[in-house]
This record gives sequence, C-alpha cells and structure tokens, in this order.
Amino acid sequence: MVSSDVDTDDLSVGANAVRLNGVSVRPVGSTMNAQLGLGSHAVSNSASHKVAGGTFTTPAVAGAALAGGPASGDTYGRGEEIEVRVTFSRSVEVPGTPQVALTVGAATRQADYAAGTGTKILTFRYRVASGDSGTDGIAVGGSALALNGGTIKDVRPGSTAATLALGTHAISTAANHKVNGGLGASAEPSGSDEVGGSCGVRFLSAAGSGGRRGSRRPGAREE
Repeated sequence: MVSSDVDTDDLSVGANAVRLNGVSVRPVGSTMNAQLGLGSHAVSNSASHKVAGGTFTTPAVAGAALAGGPASGDTYGRGEEIEVRVTFSRSVEVPGTPQVALTVGAATRQADYAAGTGTKILTFRYRVASGDSGTDGIAVGGSALALNGGTIKDVRPGSTAATLALGTHAISTAANHKVNGGLGASAEPSGSDEVGGSCGVRFLSAAGSGGRRGSRRPGAREE
C-alpha cells in the first residue's frame, strides 16, 4: 500500500481478479492450466476493510516487562543490570537515548535505552549502584517512558512519533525483582593460573570485605 491508495467505502476482489502475469498455474503432474476464475468465491464489498494510504497508524506501547532477573535469588546486587523491555504495536526507530524510570524503594532510577531500533521491542538497562535499595521490588509507572531528548517513531518515512504511555502495561511492584545495592559479588574462583609449574587457583575477595587478592598452589599452607 502506498500513500496514494484510498478507498473510503470498502475493498472487493472480483471474479476475474487472478492473472497469470507471465507465469503458469497448473495442477501437479498436469500440462493443463488451472481455471483462474474465482466465481462464487469473489469477495464483494467489505466495509470493514477500508484504505487510507495517507494515514499512518501511530505506534503505541503494547507491552512492558522486567526481563531476566537477579543473578541469585530475587534481589539485584551492586553492579547487576536491571533490564526492561518495552514492546510497541509497530516497529520503531530510536535516535538518541530515551529512558524508562524505575521506582526503586523511595527513589527513581533511569534505565537507558540499549537496543532494539528497527524492531518492535526496545531494551532499557540500569546498573545497580551501592546506595540503591528496594526491598518490596521494582515498579514501572504508566508514564515511565520518556524521550530524554531522543526520539521513538515509526520506521516508515514521514511517520509520526510513537505514543509513549504504558497505560495498562505499567508494572506494579514486582516482588521477585528486589534491589539491595549493599550486596556485592560473592567470592568465587575466577580461573586458574600457572604458578611455578603447578596449577594454582586465584580467588577474588568479596567486594568491600578488605580481603587480599593472590594465588597459592594446591596444598600450600594459607598464611
């Protein structure tokens, strides 16, 4: 459909609407051409199928969700990323960096646009900081999506900006997405090092614990 296409009454498909256009339509294994007449299967005027090629359907929010989850349990720790995905009714393009406001406890944190231009699904991410705390869970309000100087619009040339309201797709407090910025990464092996011809294991201290980083051979006495 192009912008010059207009039919304000209805669409119809006539009995002789099917044309070969330089090709053949034959039954399998036959040399005889198929009968192309639609006959009684022709589509008469269909008032529910009008055409307005000069009118664009504005993309609107069709869904929103917190994607994935915490690395452990139901609580995001310091340095973990909270990911929000917003789905639109049509594919959109995104110049700039729109944001989604997350309600984390009594504070508002902004998840920045990260990916999705040219598709229906946009991804926004926020990295948890040490002062963040939301013991009840994360919420995303109906007006949480903002342009932040950027743009969200239909991918078609000349189209208008998308409708940003989340409406009924707003996310109420999600109890399985809590936040505690005081939690850091737990100590765990980060890989093996060669130490004097033996295989040693390097351990990383827990963040903020004041522990040391070092290597020791298996069986060596810890000091």
